[in-house]
Amino acid sequence: RDELQPQVDELAQTITERGQELTALEQRIAAAVATSDAAASAGRYTVAGEGEARGLTLTLDPAGKFTLADRGNRSVNGDYVLTENQLELSNAQGALGNAQFPMTCPVAANDNGFTIGDAPGCVLSGLAFDRAP
Repeated sequence: RDELQPQVDELAQTITERGQELTALEQRIAAAVATSDAAASAGRYTVAGEGEARGLTLTLDPAGKFTLADRGNRSVNGDYVLTENQLELSNAQGALGNAQFPMTCPVAANDNGFTIGDAPGCVLSGLAFDRAP
């Protein structure tokens, strides 16, 4: 038994080191995926449908900043977080209609952008934003 103890200790140390390396790798992968997701969703989106919101633009940049502008060039700028099913707009500067921030809205991907679902306080509810060329 005494002969095996150094080998057991070395194996335990190796397992601990590999576990730490795996944790670091998982963190790097998660950061890369988040960066990739942000880059994929970044861009300029417009409301093309009929009604008051027609021409409304939402610009999302990879650094997590947004600009929401209407046809009259009134705009709001701030921070955003876009996940698979939610858009959160916060730290807004400027005024646009009766929008209040922070604003959290459910989203669903569509063929060329996303559609905003209904939620309390989400003035963008029901709008479909298409990626602008």
